[in-house]
Amino acid sequence: MSASKKPKTTATATATPNKTRFFEIFDAVLEARGGVGRMLIVGIAPNGDDEEKEEEDLGKDYTEEQLATLRFIIVTKQRAKLIDKAMDFTDPNGGWFNTNSGNIVIEGIPAQITKALKPKDIPSRFDGLFALTAALDTNDFWLHDNECYGEDGSLDEAILKLGKAWKALLKHTCDELGIDPEYTRPGIESLLSKFEEKVDETECIEVSFTWK
Repeated sequence: MSASKKPKTTATATATPNKTRFFEIFDAVLEARGGVGRMLIVGIAPNGDDEEKEEEDLGKDYTEEQLATLRFIIVTKQRAKLIDKAMDFTDPNGGWFNTNSGNIVIEGIPAQITKALKPKDIPSRFDGLFALTAALDTNDFWLHDNECYGEDGSLDEAILKLGKAWKALLKHTCDELGIDPEYTRPGIESLLSKFEEKVDETECIEVSFTWK
């Protein structure tokens, strides 16, 4: 993977009674679903305001209520492979992010969405769209450095198409999507909510990321 940033992932930190039980349950679901890892979407920030220490502080003895606020997405081999490809797409200049690379990403988003939704089976569509969205959220320079905004720009078009794709896909049940209801469903909804907030905070975008 050539991208300079990767979606945030975690490994089990120092064991505490509550955390040990939490990850015993989580790992059982991960194994049952053929997972090879997990992507952290929402962590427990100290005082609710320091995301940089989220992973470090997972070693503390949090309450069950605090641990329940964590959001993960189970990563399978297929999802991991697709994330690598999507990260390459969102890093067209090998780690050098500028207006040109922002334009390239935005202009390519519609085709990437179409590609993600091309498989006939619904789980593969979910995996592809999840990988693309995770990469777009991680390497988000394209939102802020581009020439694709305005009345005739393709930035709004890309946002609308991505939201429409998710809105249609999430009408399916967890079984139909091939995901677990315990972690991945709340995890993807949290990822999309965070992405929605990011879009809303971007001044040059005149539309909303409507995914539900």
